[in-house]
Amino acid sequence: VDGMIAASSLGSVLAAEKPCGFTYDQTAIQKWIIKHVRDDDMGFAPMLHLMTTGHAEEISEMSSSARTAFCSQSGRVARANGFIQ
Repeated sequence: VDGMIAASSLGSVLAAEKPCGFTYDQTAIQKWIIKHVRDDDMGFAPMLHLMTTGHAEEISEMSSSARTAFCSQSGRVARANGFIQ
């Protein structure tokens, strides 16, 4: 996975943790990064920060229905990747 795509995808899921009421397994997140991000990718961490904060802002502005849909799919993705049980 390209580092920018990985940062955007993971950023969206991580941004969902608090507003959707999830609690993620920190070890599972580390394992996902080890599996999907190159060791020498210096741009991943700052891009992840940018994406996480950007997605968090977008989530805060969602309607109730949009947030329900977003949280529903984010939870499915988080479970599929082992972040939550």
